[in-house]
Amino acid sequence: MKLDVLDDFELKSEQFSYAYGRPWRRLLAFLVDNLLALLLWMLLMFIVGIPSHILASIGVIPVVDTEIVNALATAGLFLVHYLYFAKMESGRRQGTWAKHWLQLRVVNSNYEPISFMRATARYFAKVICLLTLGLGFIYLIINVRRQTLADIIAATVVIEK
Repeated sequence: MKLDVLDDFELKSEQFSYAYGRPWRRLLAFLVDNLLALLLWMLLMFIVGIPSHILASIGVIPVVDTEIVNALATAGLFLVHYLYFAKMESGRRQGTWAKHWLQLRVVNSNYEPISFMRATARYFAKVICLLTLGLGFIYLIINVRRQTLADIIAATVVIEK
C-alpha cells in the first residue's frame, strides 16, 4: 500500500486517510490519562490499605514500617501507571481512555496496531523525554508526523480517527 504525504498533518493512502494527532489533543489526553492512572492507583491503595490497616490494628498481621509501605506504594503507582499505558495502547482501542475519548490512536510506522512490547518501549522512551526536560515531548511541534522523541524511538505514530 503506497502512502503519500499530503501536508504536515495528513497522510493519505489508497484506502485510508489519517491525520496526525494534534499537540493540544495529545497534551489533554496525557493530562487526563495521568489523572485516571492516579485515581486508579488511589482506589487500589484504598482497597488494599483499609483491610490491611484493620488487620494490623487487631493484631492479625504485623504492623509494617512506613518506609516499606511507602516503597510498596511507589512501586504500585509505577506498576499501575505502566500497565495502564502499555496495555491500553496495545489493546483493542489502540489507545488509553483519554486517547479514545479524543479520537486518537497509537499505531506503528505502518499504521497498524502496536504490540505490547512496542507499547512498553514507548512507555520507557517517555523517560528519555522527561530527562531532556520535556524537549522530547515538545519535539512533536516541529516534527512533520507529530512524533515525540518517544514515538520516534518506539517507531510509533499517534493519529486521529
